[in-house]
Amino acid sequence: MTEGQKKTYTLQQVADILGYSRQTLYNNIAKGKLQFTKFGKEYRLTEEQLQNLLQNGFGSNSNK
Repeated sequence: MTEGQKKTYTLQQVADILGYSRQTLYNNIAKGKLQFTKFGKEYRLTEEQLQNLLQNGFGSNSNK
């Protein structure tokens, strides 16, 4: 990873880390409770967003 690039996680990686299904994550994205970045057809979560999610759960918008 070069300087300036942020580590990102796929939806499946986040599901594995959190112990949720991908469908649960999709549902929370659709409800606006989970902020992912979409690259083409794939959702990605930055390391900062993941840490925020781990600390605050769904619905936290401190990364805006």
